[in-house]
Amino acid sequence: MDGLDGMVVLITGTAGGQGAAAATLFAEAGATVVGCDIAPVDGSEPVDLTDEDAVRRWVDAAAEAHGGIDVLYANAGATRFSPLEETTAQEWD
Repeated sequence: MDGLDGMVVLITGTAGGQGAAAATLFAEAGATVVGCDIAPVDGSEPVDLTDEDAVRRWVDAAAEAHGGIDVLYANAGATRFSPLEETTAQEWD
């Protein structure tokens, strides 16, 4: 990846594994990375993704601090194979 200078990227599950690797790659490509995890490390914010209000606060704070959001990398949680607009809040949780 390259050419991401100035982009703001939100990544969930950045405490390890794929989320941590993605955060590193996006940052190396020039993006500002705002990470979160239920058990944060290395500057990630503590966010319980099953708490809709906590997620909203995290997203809003990132957008305000950085002037918007360009990419959301939804790494944490269970995999679902359905269109987002057809996914209920209960299924999302």
